[in-house]
Amino acid sequence: MFYGNKYDSKLSTTDIAKRVRAEIKAATALPESDPWRLPKGLKVSVRSRYFAGGSSISSAVTAFPSALLNPACVLHTVLFKHERYTFERYTKDGSRVLAVLKGMLDAYNFDGSDLQSDYFNVNFYGSVDVDGKCETLARESLLASLPPDLVPDLQVAIANGDTGIARGVLEERDEGYEVHGPNNARLALQQLLYPPVDVF
Repeated sequence: MFYGNKYDSKLSTTDIAKRVRAEIKAATALPESDPWRLPKGLKVSVRSRYFAGGSSISSAVTAFPSALLNPACVLHTVLFKHERYTFERYTKDGSRVLAVLKGMLDAYNFDGSDLQSDYFNVNFYGSVDVDGKCETLARESLLASLPPDLVPDLQVAIANGDTGIARGVLEERDEGYEVHGPNNARLALQQLLYPPVDVF
């Protein structure tokens, strides 16, 4: 059984959603050195919902003030449409912000689930995502900011069998966390941000 460090059985899901909204607002005033800081201009929709057998809180980023999508990942989906992308989807700051938002939800949750027996027992079901419209705008803006000949030239190189050039460009434009290997910075980020939990 895992309990977040702010878990309180007296708080309703609606109460928790209100607190998370207040914490998001307060986090934009934190100093830049604070890992829990959120950027000014960030907009997040936090919605609670009740249903038979439980409740949920959904957090969705609706506006992001800086680069959100990792250029290497976006270019990979354009140039290698039939390959699964191997780059982190978001920039380091985008991943950090999503980790902060998830940590805020986790702090109020508990999890007594047993996945092996399909038994689920949580305070609420929490999710953190980027709103589809926000992500589409970020993708369009990123592609529009690229040199106009970059994608066509790389597509020609790939058509001629020279994928090495394209993959090299992707590596150069990688602005996300490394997700493989011994220096998994994204995992280190999650361990830093996620609130401590009590284990019973």
